[in-house]
Amino acid sequence: MTERLKALVGIYIMMLGCAAILISRPAADNADLKLKAEIRIAVSEISARFLKTSAPEAEADLKRLKRLLLKQRQIRTADPRKSPGGR
Repeated sequence: MTERLKALVGIYIMMLGCAAILISRPAADNADLKLKAEIRIAVSEISARFLKTSAPEAEADLKRLKRLLLKQRQIRTADPRKSPGGR
């Protein structure tokens, strides 16, 4: 396994942790629920393909997951009711 692919594996594991935390929180609205479904799909697709793929393909998959996670974070922080501890 190349050094680049090893680094991508580390990033992948970190992003899976972030995805698990976000998915485990209750959904604030339908948009939040839909995004969580997209994150679940992305995680399952990446998990299924990750070990049989090359570094550039893995990097593209991780960028997609990162974009979804950032989108989830933006939705939660845009409305205080959706952020953790919000009312």
